This record gives sequence, structure tokens and C-alpha cells, in this order.
Amino acid sequence: PINLSYFDPSSARYKTLSSPQYKVIVTPGDESVSGLSGNFVAKSDVQVLGRDINFIKETGLQLVKSGALPYQGWWFWAGLGLPLLAFAGAFAYRRHREQMSGDIGYARNRTARRTAHKRLKGAENHLKSGAFSEFYGEMSRGLIGFLGDKTNRETTGMTRLEIEALLADYDVNDDLRQDFLTCLDEADFRRFAPADNQAEQARDFFERGSAVLDQLSKRI
Repeated sequence: PINLSYFDPSSARYKTLSSPQYKVIVTPGDESVSGLSGNFVAKSDVQVLGRDINFIKETGLQLVKSGALPYQGWWFWAGLGLPLLAFAGAFAYRRHREQMSGDIGYARNRTARRTAHKRLKGAENHLKSGAFSEFYGEMSRGLIGFLGDKTNRETTGMTRLEIEALLADYDVNDDLRQDFLTCLDEADFRRFAPADNQAEQARDFFERGSAVLDQLSKRI
């Protein structure tokens, strides 16, 4: 039965009404499910409509891998690592710039090879133009200037013994020390002592001086 409560204004009281009790007995019908109205359909009645709906297969299911997942590729992890590398590179560059502007010794050391290369280029130009005195002077400044920049020492005016001692302090081997000093001695001598076959001698000296600088750059 169904009970319904309401307020009766005439009696100023709540009253409850009850419906009669009905007993319903449900038995199976003869009609198939497809005959029922509504949206209920049996799985056997599902058809492909425009090939966009298929019934889910419940047995014999085999999954086939369609492709690699994004995180399984090297490019995915490379993409994640690039920002970190960029940040590290920017930090290292900033520190390098700060040291270049605030640390004279660091700046001289970092630019020593480039400065020496410019002097060698200038010396080669003098060689090509036949200005041999200027050539030997530029070679001498390139050699002694490179040593001063790499060691952050003032090498102008140093004696031969002081230069040899400085090279020894940086563990430069005996042969390379002697080659370096020989180049300095020869450059100073030939600046003021013209000789025959100057072009050939100057070219040979340029090759030897460049080789000494290259070897020295690997030692200090």
C-alpha cells in the first residue's frame, strides 16, 4: 500500500491516507527481446552502422602493439634534458664572462693563444712584404708575450735565466725550453744582423717558432 500524509486545515491536524494493497504476479512472456519497445537490444542484434560500432569481443582477444610510447624514444628524454643542458651552458658562460672581466690572470690565460696567433699572423705579413726586422720583432713579442699571458707574469725585460726558470716552474721539458730560448735569441740577433737568403731563413724561423708555440701551449 501507499501511504500519503497531509495537513487538514479544517481539523488543524495531520492525516494519513492509505491505498488498498495489490498483489502483482509477473510471469515470463512469449515475445523476444527484440520485440520490446525502448533502447534495449541483444548483443546478437547489434549491427555495424557505418563501420563505427562493433560489439566488444569477449573471447580470444589478442592485443597488437600499435607503436612505441613517447617515453620509450630517445628523443623524448633528449627533449627533457635539453633545458638542463641549456641552463648549465648559460651558467658556465656567465661565470666565464665574470672571470674574464674580474680576473686578469684568467683573462690573459684564456686569450693567450688567440693573441699569439694574431702576432704570428702579423709576423707572416711582414715576412711576405720583406720587412724582416719587423718580422723578427713580431715573432719575439709573440713568443715572450704568450709565455707572459699563460703564466700571468710580466715577461718584458726578463733575462734569459729568468725565462728559463719560469719555464722550469711549469715543468716544461729541457728540449722545449732550449727550443724556446733559441728562438728568442735568434729573433733578437737577426733583427739587427742582416744576412743573405733572409727570406728563406725567415720562413724557416717562422715554421720553427710556430711549432714551439704550439708545443708550449700544450704544456702550460
